Amino acid sequence: MLKNFLFIFLIFSLTNSFTQESKGAIGLRFGYGWGLSGKYFLDRNGNALEFTVKQGVHGTLYNTSVLNFGTAYQKHFEIDRRGKWFVYVGGGGNIGFGKNAPKQAIISGGLAPVVGLDFWTQNLIVPFNLSFDYAPTFYYDRITKIKKNDFSFSYLNFNVAVRVGLGRL
Repeated sequence: MLKNFLFIFLIFSLTNSFTQESKGAIGLRFGYGWGLSGKYFLDRNGNALEFTVKQGVHGTLYNTSVLNFGTAYQKHFEIDRRGKWFVYVGGGGNIGFGKNAPKQAIISGGLAPVVGLDFWTQNLIVPFNLSFDYAPTFYYDRITKIKKNDFSFSYLNFNVAVRVGLGRL
């Protein structure tokens, strides 16, 4: 299913490979967990939403079968005159469902500020985006069977996203 999803978006991006500016991008996200990442620009002023689907509790993979869904608002600021490099700041939240290492049902939610660096190029066959970000996250976990609540802070949330551009802004 995941391979089919990625294949469809790759084909879509190849058909739109001659656009000058991308409305958004979709690809893979690595770092504190791995998964899919999509970025959508709301306007030409650098306002964007990023959507993620990751595997693992808090993004970490330690014998878990949890899916984390997240979204973040980002404001992009151009740092070069050619429009290829951007710094962004913002924040968002995530929620996860599944089972943790001892196979207990868990619900997890988090809030995170984000700061990052974005690189965009239109000079390849397919528009390309590379992002580096840091998003320290405050988490709330609820292990449902034993009714245990847990609050934690993750300061190790460094990520890299590799995406292909989609559509014209």
